[in-house]
Amino acid sequence: MCPICGIEPETTFHIMWNCPSARDVWSVGNAKFQKNVYAGPDFLQVVDGMLRKCSGVEFQQFVGVARRIWHRRNEFVHGGSFIHPSYVLKQALQLSEDFNNLLMTSQESSTPVCSGMLKWQPPPSGWYKVNWDAGIDRRHGRLGLGALIRDSQGNLVAAKSLSHSGLLDPTSAKALAALMAIKLCKAWGFHNLKMESDAKVLVDAVNSTEVDDSSKGHLVADIKLCLVGLQAWKLVYIPCKINWAAHALASLAMTENLDSEWGYVPPDCIGGILEADRIGSVSSDLF
Repeated sequence: MCPICGIEPETTFHIMWNCPSARDVWSVGNAKFQKNVYAGPDFLQVVDGMLRKCSGVEFQQFVGVARRIWHRRNEFVHGGSFIHPSYVLKQALQLSEDFNNLLMTSQESSTPVCSGMLKWQPPPSGWYKVNWDAGIDRRHGRLGLGALIRDSQGNLVAAKSLSHSGLLDPTSAKALAALMAIKLCKAWGFHNLKMESDAKVLVDAVNSTEVDDSSKGHLVADIKLCLVGLQAWKLVYIPCKINWAAHALASLAMTENLDSEWGYVPPDCIGGILEADRIGSVSSDLF
């Protein structure tokens, strides 16, 4: 029997579509999801019907909701927790946003560009280059944040790794890392900042003059507020392959559960990466 309602046998159609708990989720979603009255017994028929009547974005959301309903069932059976229908929908929409962000990143990183653009580049004289990243440890329920600042010669001037309790979606986690990085710059007195992130959705949101009303909107607003008072700043998107040093710092924080800050002398985990970035930037200038 269905472990949630205890009324009917737990078929795929029942648990994904016909169980009262599943209907509660579909009822708070898109109107096209609510109006589908197919009586079963094959859930694939529901999927086929949605594919025919929904737009690409709507169908993507439908798949996300279905995925979260199945995960909620597993979380209830194996962990005893049961998530509210509106939060299931919120998670599904965030999943759709994260997928589009990943897809956009993949497409842009595969776009043919000159080899020099695929290497870390130092900032102009008088400016500082800031990179950040975040890692997610779902098993232990914590985030790892990493940020570093380099001068126009590619030398490290400051870096930080911070372990943060709780779980966030990838874009929001990187927004927290961005806040940490900007605050680090201000603490060290650096004000002309060339900032880079491999989260394009975050980059676009911070650069936009529009209010971000998504789930990460409050973090975007905090970043914009934190940027006030800097002499000059510029934030651009980069492929993740250029962001290895920040990724290593985030991974260090995630695995070691630490809160550490360095000035001028880098930690062992990024020493080789910094040197490789420096050599690569010289090579790209020459060729």
